[in-house]
Amino acid sequence: MDFYSINYLYFGEPKTWYAIPPAHGRRLEKLVDRIFRESYHNCGAHLRHKMTLLSPQVLKQTKIPFNRITQECNEIMITFPYGCHAGFNHAFNGAESTNFASKRWIEYGKRVSICRCRKDMVKISMETFVKRSQPERYENWLRGVDCGSHPEESKGICPAPPSTLKKYTGPKRYNTCIDCQNDCSVAMAVRDEQSEVPPSIICIAFKKIPKDVLHKIDRPNVVAAVVTYLDFNSTAVVKLKRVCQDLPSPTFSRTVL
Repeated sequence: MDFYSINYLYFGEPKTWYAIPPAHGRRLEKLVDRIFRESYHNCGAHLRHKMTLLSPQVLKQTKIPFNRITQECNEIMITFPYGCHAGFNHAFNGAESTNFASKRWIEYGKRVSICRCRKDMVKISMETFVKRSQPERYENWLRGVDCGSHPEESKGICPAPPSTLKKYTGPKRYNTCIDCQNDCSVAMAVRDEQSEVPPSIICIAFKKIPKDVLHKIDRPNVVAAVVTYLDFNSTAVVKLKRVCQDLPSPTFSRTVL
C-alpha cells in the first residue's frame, strides 16, 4: 500500500539499506517489468511479492539513483511512500518495524498498484481515509471521476480508481490476446460488472490496446474463466522434486522426498 515505514534496531550487528528516491519509483517498476517479464505477466504488481532483487550495478547502468546507508544499533530508519528499498543484516540482530500513514499518504494509497494474484497480500480499503480526510472529493472518488495525478508523477492526470476491495474475487484468466498473439495483461481483464478496465492497457509486447479491442480476446467456447491463485510453496516443492529426480541416485530422491 506504499505506506511509510519505521525500523528500530534494538541490538546486534548493523543493517545496510538500499533505497530508491520515490521520484524514481516508476522508472524502477518499468525496469523490473522488462527484466522479469514472466513475473510481470503473472502479476502486474509482482514487486509486492518481495521476491525480487536487483544488483546496484544494474541501477547504475540504467542511471536510476539510489542511496545506501548502514543502520547501527539504537538508530531509526524511516522509508517514504513509493520509495522501493531492500537491505541485509551484517549478522544476528534484533529489530522492530511497522508501517504508518499521514494525510500526505492518502493520494499514494488511492493510486497504489495492488497485487491481485495472492490472497495474503495487504489490501486496505481507502474509503474511510478519503471520506474523513478528503470529504470534498469523496463523492467524485466513489463515481470514479476524482481526477488528479500520482504524487510522484505530476504529468499524468487520471481519475483515482474507487475502492472495490469488497467486490474483488481474483483475476479471471482467459486465453491469448488476438491483437498481440501473446499471453498478456489483456487476458487478465475481468469482463463483468466488477471490472476495473482502464482506458488502455499495456500488454507484454508494450503495445497500447484501446478499450474497444478488449472484446477480441479469443476464448474457447466451453472453457469457463477460473479464479487462479499462485501457490509459491507448491511451485518450489515441484521444482525440488524435479531436481532430485535428475540426480544419479534414485534412492536419494526417495529418501529426501
